[in-house]
Amino acid sequence: MGRAFSLAAAAVVALSAGAAAQRARPAQRNVAKLLFDSGVIAVDARADSHIVIGAAVGDSTLVVPIPVSRAREWVDSASAILARRVRRSKHPRHYRSLMVDPDSGAGVSLTRHVVYGRSTYRLFFANTSFGGFPMGLSRREADLLVRAVRRAVTASRAMARAPADSGR
Repeated sequence: MGRAFSLAAAAVVALSAGAAAQRARPAQRNVAKLLFDSGVIAVDARADSHIVIGAAVGDSTLVVPIPVSRAREWVDSASAILARRVRRSKHPRHYRSLMVDPDSGAGVSLTRHVVYGRSTYRLFFANTSFGGFPMGLSRREADLLVRAVRRAVTASRAMARAPADSGR
């Protein structure tokens, strides 16, 4: 009887710890699931003023939480890179916008390479161990990603402003 009681008590403690961890996790809402030619990207908004970008290319996956302020800066920079008109030149040009999670060092960069007036776009997802993987994009796909991150920033700010549920 004593052993069964101690096992039941341990189970209750474990379940309550799991429930407390679940309550401590901020609310999260999916903003976009983007299926591109070279991989998949999911963009989520969280109530703790962060967005989460998850990417999968082949057998590589990475999830990067980004503070809303840094994501907004990236949206502005990436939008300018995509809108920029570049004159035809034989010299290659590179434009890059980067957003990094200050806590982990993981990040996402968008690069536009212009050679002879033709542009190619590439994302690079970096983890904290100096590794990562690239993902090629079309111009349309890059636009879709920037718009999804912009929507996630707006949603995260709205979720952070919303009053917390008082448990009624």
